[in-house]
Amino acid sequence: MRLALTAPAIADVALVWGPLRPGPDDTARWATEVLAAELPAGARVDVHGFEARTTTTGWPYDVVVGVVVVDERVVQARLAACYRFLEYAGAALAIAPTVDVLDAARPVLLAAFATGRPDWGADGTVVCLRDLVVPRS
Repeated sequence: MRLALTAPAIADVALVWGPLRPGPDDTARWATEVLAAELPAGARVDVHGFEARTTTTGWPYDVVVGVVVVDERVVQARLAACYRFLEYAGAALAIAPTVDVLDAARPVLLAAFATGRPDWGADGTVVCLRDLVVPRS
């Protein structure tokens, strides 16, 4: 099971997402952890905001924005989408070298985040009885 997104390539912005996981009890703390993923040595993340949204297919998610700071200097800007799919959760993280680059990419990123959906059978997991009878293409 994984998060599925429709996302174009964006110059100077890395966009990553991965498998679904059991949903967290504290979604705000989890969203902050997603934003702080793989920080450079000696860095901290300053969260600047949360916004609740809904995908184009009706799944709830939060957009979290922040910056990575090293020695009181901003070294990255980050935007994350943290999704809730029944008892599962998934996240996407955009990393830009500056706030200006992230701000310029924000409309495209928000449009991509709105396409987030679960791909329940991405790893070959049987999701419904039909999966036992009809082979996947």
